[in-house]
Amino acid sequence: MAGELDVRDVSVVYSSQIWRLTKKNIAVATGITGDGRHVQGIGTSRWSGDTAMDGAIENLKENARTRDFSFQIVALEGGYANVRIEFLDEQGIYRTTGSTRGLTANKRVEVNASKEGRSVSANNDESGFSLENVGFGRRDWSEMLDGALDSAESRLDRVGTTSV
Repeated sequence: MAGELDVRDVSVVYSSQIWRLTKKNIAVATGITGDGRHVQGIGTSRWSGDTAMDGAIENLKENARTRDFSFQIVALEGGYANVRIEFLDEQGIYRTTGSTRGLTANKRVEVNASKEGRSVSANNDESGFSLENVGFGRRDWSEMLDGALDSAESRLDRVGTTSV
């Protein structure tokens, strides 16, 4: 699905001090493809917000190439940031809920996806025990987004007009 991609917004939504080596900066990029799809990407960097934004743009490009539907990230929750970041309808606007009881180190990504007038909600989380969810080998936010998009794609295949 090659074509043009208009990057509309890229911003750091979670910033960590450089001396906190176990935490990363998180950035989200938003764009519109040449065929009108709205897509996003997530990037992280331990060292700088600029590198996180570069990663978000690369993830945005990858998602624009590999996904044939529009989607919007609704929320990022948990992880090393131990926050809930909710993305509002206006471009580039988000709300962060600080470390509160009930949030965990397990990551969760929630998305809304749409295709041909149909829309679905999907998510991906690290609940349960898995070797992927332990220690420094934990999945990155972009991998969590990919899982949520796989789930959304599966759900979009199930909606639409059918005969009864």
